[in-house]
Amino acid sequence: MMTTTSCIISLPLVLFFSHLIILSAQPPPFTYHNCSLSKGTYIKSSAYETNLNTLLSRLTLDTVIDYGFYTSSFGESPNKVHAQGLCRGDVEPYSCRKCLNDAKTLLPKLCSYQKDAFGYYEFCTFQYSSRSLLGIYRFPDFSYGFNNPEDAKDGESYTKALNDLMISLKTKAAAGDSTFKLAVGYKEADESEIVYGLAQCSPDLSRRDCDACLVKAISKIPDCCENKIGGRVIKFSCNLRFERVHFYYD
Repeated sequence: MMTTTSCIISLPLVLFFSHLIILSAQPPPFTYHNCSLSKGTYIKSSAYETNLNTLLSRLTLDTVIDYGFYTSSFGESPNKVHAQGLCRGDVEPYSCRKCLNDAKTLLPKLCSYQKDAFGYYEFCTFQYSSRSLLGIYRFPDFSYGFNNPEDAKDGESYTKALNDLMISLKTKAAAGDSTFKLAVGYKEADESEIVYGLAQCSPDLSRRDCDACLVKAISKIPDCCENKIGGRVIKFSCNLRFERVHFYYD
């Protein structure tokens, strides 16, 4: 006798898994973002919005770029839009583009109708503006810092090692070329602790502006991260990070 089998799947179960798929496709939240860089706004279906959407759709299509820096503009004044994406220099190209694709998807949603916006993930930063971005040291006095709340075992020796390390990384990063301004390294604080660090500038900055940006960032470490084992200082044109663990890729 022939037997037949049937499979009955409940509608709530289908909806549940569909919901999970949708959620997994959503970009993760930014570590930090800023929608108030200027007072400039645009309206729905305007030329600026059209130019922005076109620019965002094209920005990471160039797979020849393998150094993690994307910059482009689209449109004509006064509705021209400029965008830049910078990946952490130790990240592989695929992960870089994935990070920037998440950023360019999420940022316009969070900063609806704002002409200028900035977002920071661990592996990339992304920004767009109605003003030119290429080679511009943006908002020198702005910074955002946060820390790993654990205290160093010996705050004095850890801080000295951190300062020495960051000054060295600043100099190395600023000496980079127009595609890559990144430096990583470590320094022993004492027998039980090592501090690892990373300093990076947007590679279109001049050596002088990169140095100035990182000097400002280093000066903000005591404000957010004094005696802490880890921390980050984010600026629109550069950023730095330090940890007690080896967090970057060699």
